[in-house]
Amino acid sequence: MTTNDPALTAKMKPTLARAARGRIKDDIDYITGAEDFSYYQQKVPGLFYDLTIGNPPGVNHSPFFNVVDEGAMEVGVRAQVLTALDFLSSAGAAK
Repeated sequence: MTTNDPALTAKMKPTLARAARGRIKDDIDYITGAEDFSYYQQKVPGLFYDLTIGNPPGVNHSPFFNVVDEGAMEVGVRAQVLTALDFLSSAGAAK
């Protein structure tokens, strides 16, 4: 089962809020039964988040997927870059 590491989530939540310009919804119960990400999390702490790029939302892996929300893709790139930079910056400060 895919679950977010609590310490890593707390550390990266401000970064993700910055990437999404404050539009974070963290009170959603996702069902991630088909995700392989949990296997990585057995080796290292992980943080899984959803961009909801599909229209209608929540149907990314579905025959009902219709169109990509391009704005969400921009948020995703920003999130990937900022989480990497902030994580690496804080890891360097810890040495």
